Amino acid sequence: NYYGIQLETNLNVQSIMSFYHLNFDEKYRYSGEYHNFWEMVYVKNGKLGVTADTRIYELESGTAVFHKPNEFHNLWSAGGTKPEIYICTFLCEDEYLKFFEDAVLNLNPFQQSLILKLGKALEGKITCGTRNGNHICKITDGTVDLQNVKSLLEVLLCDLKSAEPVKTGVLKTKSALTHYDIFGNAIRFLKENISSMVVADDVCRVIGVSNTTLKRVFKKYAGESVKKYFI
Repeated sequence: NYYGIQLETNLNVQSIMSFYHLNFDEKYRYSGEYHNFWEMVYVKNGKLGVTADTRIYELESGTAVFHKPNEFHNLWSAGGTKPEIYICTFLCEDEYLKFFEDAVLNLNPFQQSLILKLGKALEGKITCGTRNGNHICKITDGTVDLQNVKSLLEVLLCDLKSAEPVKTGVLKTKSALTHYDIFGNAIRFLKENISSMVVADDVCRVIGVSNTTLKRVFKKYAGESVKKYFI
């Protein structure tokens, strides 16, 4: 008889939602978004400004930031550089990923090489876009080895659990928005659009916070929802 070790399956990445390898000019700025799946942004070269809900960072090359599901985030070129970045979004609902909530990490050469391998496996072979209000990522080249993609991403996530967190001083954290700032910005936006049909998602996009944070702030300062306050 032969007895082996039962392997665990507590990490299962279900879907790749998008993958991008991007080069920005020094004036690039993205207005921001949030979605119900994970996002990893890796800075290969240059400097990148990033918001993650109320936190604001300036990341150096060799670092990666994770955005948890439904966290508002945006990015821009920082330090007068032309950043080169990789963005991978994926669906995974396992508790294993709790580690990556609010994570900003230094990647070692092996971890960086896994991202480059992911790029080699996916670049030019998939397309991502919006159709009829739906986000669609699909294969355009039949040579994509999906087992290899899944394995690379899961190995990367497993290995990153041992990665060194970026220290606050290195992050060059900008002054994060306080709840008072968020409430004041939201009120100004609502007053400026008093004759329009404004919903909470509009406020989130403009001031750059998640829906959860906005609800918490309005409960704290107004004692009611954004909708009731606006009415």
